[in-house]
Amino acid sequence: MNKKWLLVMLAAGVVACSSGSTNDFPNSGVSGDDDDSTNTDDDSGSSGSSSGSSSGSHSGSSKDSGSTVEVDAGSTSVYPDAAPIPTTELGTPVELKLDAFDVPPGGEVYKCQQFGNPFGNKAVDIVQLDGYMSPGSHHFFLFNMDSLSGRNKAAPFGDCIGKGIEFHPFPYLSQTPGHFVVTYPSADMGYPIGTDHGLMINVHYLNTSSKPLPVQASIKIWPANPGFVKTHVGTIFENQTALSVKWGEDHVWHPTTHAPTGLTKPYTIFSHWSHMHKWATDFQMNIGNTMLYEEADWGEPRLITSVNDPLHKLPIEVPGNTPLTWRCQYTNNGSMFPKTTGASADGTLTFGDSAQFNVMCIYMAQYYPAQDGLPGYPDVVDVLQ
Repeated sequence: MNKKWLLVMLAAGVVACSSGSTNDFPNSGVSGDDDDSTNTDDDSGSSGSSSGSSSGSHSGSSKDSGSTVEVDAGSTSVYPDAAPIPTTELGTPVELKLDAFDVPPGGEVYKCQQFGNPFGNKAVDIVQLDGYMSPGSHHFFLFNMDSLSGRNKAAPFGDCIGKGIEFHPFPYLSQTPGHFVVTYPSADMGYPIGTDHGLMINVHYLNTSSKPLPVQASIKIWPANPGFVKTHVGTIFENQTALSVKWGEDHVWHPTTHAPTGLTKPYTIFSHWSHMHKWATDFQMNIGNTMLYEEADWGEPRLITSVNDPLHKLPIEVPGNTPLTWRCQYTNNGSMFPKTTGASADGTLTFGDSAQFNVMCIYMAQYYPAQDGLPGYPDVVDVLQ
């Protein structure tokens, strides 16, 4: 398969890191922006939600051309050599719009809206997603909710159950305001949605200003015609909820090692990214002694693909049942913030959804081929404790 894969995807964030202590990995020297401002946190979350606005047309930045779907210049994350998808192989796109709302001054909110299955309750393969979220955002998830979740049907817009602490399969995640577009390495790859599955938008916003912050979020989704997609892709979502950072720690690593549950056969990682909170200074993912990913920006971590991989490791072929080690470096002392603002009485920062007063360390990746038998097919969602 052509290794000039390209994946136009949103840079996302997610949820969890590990509780371990220090651990020596090779230092790749990859640098990132240590952002200590604006938005704060978070993680996956989701519920509440609504029948919301779902339509078969789109007002946004995407348009159909003669032979392929093109994306306007506003969708700056699109790769110039993205895999073309013939419009003759595309079904009717749908657009989901979150009900508009304002975040009060100093407020931090998690809002959700459920849309059910917007494809007429039919099973489809998604081949392109173009999402938009207004400034002030920390993340935008599009969750793939099955019938066991009890949230696969349309439901009213509202606060998310569990605020930012929810773990679900997802085909789309963005941590960057504006448009982000997702496609896959090959035109005949797609993300499957089942007949009894519903889609749910989850957004996390933080308003650090003295004025109300208006919020808008929407996503346009293109399904393929039946039979066009030959390879299903999925997401790996690795979370460690036992993570805590004690008062006085200074650039201490917190590692977790775990093999993604259910991936017993060889698979290929074609993109990956991380999620941390405000007091994190670095993130790394290794297999054995080989570093495959590093990111120091907690606020807007980049989605890494073969096009922009600074370590030149992607795509990565992984044997089944292979443990992945991901770790976050955190500092929790007076140089960062007063002890009295800690999440607990002794100043310990514990796992949670606030980017300011909690910690997270999450590794996420996209892989193919999706493996049958996964509880969250096509995704692997691991919530470790």
